[in-house]
Amino acid sequence: RSTLDRSSAASDVYKRQQEIYHLQENPHGDISEPTLPPPGIIGVALHLTAERIGDPAGLFVRATHPMGPAIKAGLTHGQEILTVDGMSIKGKTYREVVAMIRGEIGKSVTLQVKTFSGFKEVKIVRISEQMLSEEKQI
Repeated sequence: RSTLDRSSAASDVYKRQQEIYHLQENPHGDISEPTLPPPGIIGVALHLTAERIGDPAGLFVRATHPMGPAIKAGLTHGQEILTVDGMSIKGKTYREVVAMIRGEIGKSVTLQVKTFSGFKEVKIVRISEQMLSEEKQI
């Protein structure tokens, strides 16, 4: 498959995951919370998981938008998010972490992630969903 086909397929997966998050009840938080997350995004879909039943859960990068700021900053599938702007995500709900990652468009967020070979910090500038859509069309 061509790079364009893979990019389009990854973008479609990312969009479907975002639609699922917005349209279905989210098992990772209270759906009745009236507060919407801030508008700035980094172009990432997350996955909450535990290796074994009863183990503490971890928050992993499930997909990155192929043209988004997260992938451009070096965030990739399979990395575990440990902190957001220096604050541990341990004990937080999925929605709380999403709200921590999202923020003002044009402002940056720093994630500490566990990679396959160690740990690293990734600084990502938030953009609007519209900007992400426009980048795909370029």
